Amino acid sequence: EVLVSLPRAAFLLAEEAEGAVPCPELAAHWSPEVRRGDGGDPRHNRYFALALSLAVLQSMGRPAAQNSPHMQDIVKHFGRSAQSRFPLFWPDEARSAIQGTLASEHLERAEGGLEEDYEIARKSCSAIMSARSSDDFRRAWAIVASRSCRMLWMDEDKDDLGAPQTALVPYFDLANHFLPEPGLVLRTQEALDGHLQLTRSRHGPGKMPDAGPKAPWHIQMWPQFALRAGEELTDVYGVLPNEDMLWSWGFTVPWIHNRTCLARTRLTVAVKRLPLDAAPERGEERAKRLGAAVQELHFLVDSCLSSSSLAEALAFARFWHADVDEALLHRDCGLRGHGLPPGFAVGPFALASPCAHVGEDAEAAALRFVAKLAAERSASLPGGSLEEDELLMETTEPGALLDALTLRRDE
Repeated sequence: EVLVSLPRAAFLLAEEAEGAVPCPELAAHWSPEVRRGDGGDPRHNRYFALALSLAVLQSMGRPAAQNSPHMQDIVKHFGRSAQSRFPLFWPDEARSAIQGTLASEHLERAEGGLEEDYEIARKSCSAIMSARSSDDFRRAWAIVASRSCRMLWMDEDKDDLGAPQTALVPYFDLANHFLPEPGLVLRTQEALDGHLQLTRSRHGPGKMPDAGPKAPWHIQMWPQFALRAGEELTDVYGVLPNEDMLWSWGFTVPWIHNRTCLARTRLTVAVKRLPLDAAPERGEERAKRLGAAVQELHFLVDSCLSSSSLAEALAFARFWHADVDEALLHRDCGLRGHGLPPGFAVGPFALASPCAHVGEDAEAAALRFVAKLAAERSASLPGGSLEEDELLMETTEPGALLDALTLRRDE
């Protein structure tokens, strides 16, 4: 049974926001390919988020009577409490809790991109931005991030589904995110996609019951399962690493780190710190060649220690401890990686396992090498041990600090 059915005039598509704000120079800062989203360019979503943010800013600067009821509502109810969950508005205590983590780097890059968007908005849309500060822009962006939906809409001219796009949709944005904790670890994209089907709601284009073939399309929401009286109808926004959840929607999910492979850390080693005696006949030559290409080696490892993530770190370690010519490793075991001789210095490090040229002692030394990198990474993170952080989380009230501790705990 359809619970919500909204006509086209009730919501604002991002592509319409572009034309609804007095910013004729806005499009000039983005190529036609980015604006169309050719090839899945991620800047496409960023461009439309900017257009919607400007529409929200415009509504903030005019009398309420000139805004739609929905725009009035989202601006009025995005108060300090909702705002404080976004890292953009975190206090120093929360920011310092994640210093040195991958999440901190991720959020800093995202914040830098937002500052670039602010400068684009300031230069291309003075009619709106002349009286607006960077903090105003951040607030409008956070409103759009937390209240917008990615939805399929029917192209009326073609009578067919268009590409998904971002929109501000009343009522739909009242549905809270919820997805039950899985009983097993979701190790593959297929498993993640399957778990997403447990959402309690569905939405998409449809027509009112008994509407004729020429009746206009609506965007509709309906329950996926039978609901008890008073039971909340929830939606699912996605299953992402917690730093992405937090940046986009202002919340974290407590089971991401141990029920998916999405939590990550990075193992790093400086080339000048590599043990030259690991392969006595070749250590100095390898270090010199590798140092000419990079100063540090970085290996991303996910929370499942899956072969796709741990394999590169192990491949490099096994190569480094194999005292045999690289050409043999390449010919017989598929060795490749940055800083290797021409012909196989491409892509991430790879080395077949087992490999006849990597003996038992070299395999054991490689494992010790990777374990040392992991211990060094763990020691470099802020806070105490994993157990201490989890105890601290139990006594921390919901809010920015608990979200920061969650990101730290995940890594």
